[in-house]
Amino acid sequence: MYLRIRQQLCHSHYMSIVEPYHTQKSEVPFFLESDKENSNQSKSYSFAEQVTMLTKVLYERRGNLELNPTHFKQMIEKADPRLQGLFDKLVHQEFY
Repeated sequence: MYLRIRQQLCHSHYMSIVEPYHTQKSEVPFFLESDKENSNQSKSYSFAEQVTMLTKVLYERRGNLELNPTHFKQMIEKADPRLQGLFDKLVHQEFY
């Protein structure tokens, strides 16, 4: 059975069709490598890497909307310590 005009796929079915990490060089996406996560705490991550990490955190916490900026910052940094400072960059637009 095929999709018809104006029909949509849910996210999980879409992702099962589309290869989500085709542009990354490693076979396993870096944010899924939990063993290396603790050893690379001091690594400086690019803005794009941090946005990818943030996307994963927000996806995992979907349904728990946090509108208070202070609590949002604490939530994302607690969920993934590699996101330290990202919220401030976004708010102050310090992308460099």
